[in-house]
Formats: sequence, structure tokens, C-alpha cells
Amino acid sequence: MEGMAAGNKKGCRKVLHARGRIYENTCTYVHNPSGKALGIVMVSRDITERKQMEDRLLHQEKMMVVGELSAAIAHELNNPLAAMSMFAQMLIDECTGETPYREHAEVIMRNTQVCKKIIRGLLDYAARSPVKRQPFNINRCLKEAVDLYRPLLGKKDHEVVFSLDEGIREFMGDEEQIRQVFVNMIMNAMQAMESRGVLTLKTSCNGASGIEVEIQDSGPGIPSENIDKIFDPFFPTKPSGIGTGLGLSISKKVIESHGGTIRVKSETGNGTRFIITLPAVEKAETVGA
Repeated sequence: MEGMAAGNKKGCRKVLHARGRIYENTCTYVHNPSGKALGIVMVSRDITERKQMEDRLLHQEKMMVVGELSAAIAHELNNPLAAMSMFAQMLIDECTGETPYREHAEVIMRNTQVCKKIIRGLLDYAARSPVKRQPFNINRCLKEAVDLYRPLLGKKDHEVVFSLDEGIREFMGDEEQIRQVFVNMIMNAMQAMESRGVLTLKTSCNGASGIEVEIQDSGPGIPSENIDKIFDPFFPTKPSGIGTGLGLSISKKVIESHGGTIRVKSETGNGTRFIITLPAVEKAETVGA
């Protein structure tokens, strides 16, 4: 009606969001031969699936560009960093006793190691590693990931609660890659809880012998405005200087390369829960990531 009042004879188009769906509403004005407005024809189309597909394609294109750029930057930085590291070590070896020069060289060495860690993350993100599918036990893999952090969990007074479905079938996938995803998730949970907290790990069957893994912490949660960004490369989920901002991006890439999904549920003040869903795979095979 606003268009008619303004004298708009062509009509109008609006995109509305309602109850989790996206609708495209168009209205066209009907006129008689003399030009007098007779009424309006309104059409509402549910374009949710189309918008979701467009968003997925846009995200894939963005990730492809980020991956290629990351690989190029990483390779260009590797050589100068190797030289810096080598000469810093030479200075450390030549400086006997406690001198400011030795301390300065050690600072250089520590920071080159940080840079190397970031570069490894870039290369891991950009890599298209094949998924070598072999049967393995998800529960055992999850426990092994926790065992890597047992000393730190005890030191920070974190309680670990397991709720594992012992009846789930073996999963056909790349055990090393899946374990690294669990390690990333557990490390994120520990850092979110700081001191004292409960880490809950749950596995269950998810229809047609698929597997669902939940990793939940009792930390402060993620602000709602950041939920849709946490899987983006380099999006900071930790204080400055901790991590590379690639752990969740790489984890998402690994899970999707196995045909699964990873999603997050969180509320500020009520902790965070990551839900990993892995499909049933009937036979061992190698597929591209």
C-alpha cells in the first residue's frame, strides 16, 4: 500500500524473515486501460533453500581464496623464518653466561617458534589431505585425546565427565585427523573455563548407525553475535597471543571432509556445546578432503 500511496505503478519487493524461514514478497499493481489502479496482486515465495545454497557457495568461494592465500603466505615466510631461527640459535650458543644479548636472542627464538606454529596452521588449513578411511573406535579416540591433557586438567581443577555409548559401531575414517579435532575442541574448552570447570564428553548413535559426539564446557559461553563467525579462519576466540585462530576452521574442514557436520550451541554465562555428527560409512576407502 505504501507503494500505491507514493504513486509507484511497478510494485515493490521485500525480503522478510519469519520463524526461521526467508520469504520474498512481491506486489504488482493492477490497472485498468485508463490507468486507474484496481488493486494489488501479492505473491510470497519461500526462498530459504535458495538463500542457504547461495550462502554456502559464497562461503566455499571465500574459503578457497583464503586457503590459496594462506598457502602462498606460509611458503613465502618459511625461508626467512628459518634463517632468523638459525641465527638466533647461533647467538644463544655463543653467548655464555647470563647476558642481555642471550636474553634478547632467546626472545627472538621464542617468537620465531610462534610464527612457525602459525605457518603450520596456515599450511594445515590450506592442505587438501586425503582422508584415509580405516575402522576405529570413536570412544577410544576421544579418551586418548583427553589423556593428552590429563596433567593440565588436574592442575586447573577441571572435572571430566564421560557419557559414552558403548554400543556405537566403529567409524570408518581417518583416526589421526578425527583425534586432532577432538584435541582442538578439548583445548578450546579448557581455555574457556580457565580454572575450575566441568568438561562433558558424550557419544551416541544418530540414526542409521551414524555417530554424534558432544563436547561441552562450563565456561562463560560465546556472545550471540560471534556464533556465526567462530568457524571463520583467524576469528579470535581466545585472548590475544593464544592460538592461531585456525583450530576451529581446520576442525570444521576435517569433519566436512568425512561427510559430517559440526555445530555449536552457546549462551553467554551458560557454557558452550559443540555437536559433531559423523555419517555411517560402510567400507574402507580413501577420499579427497
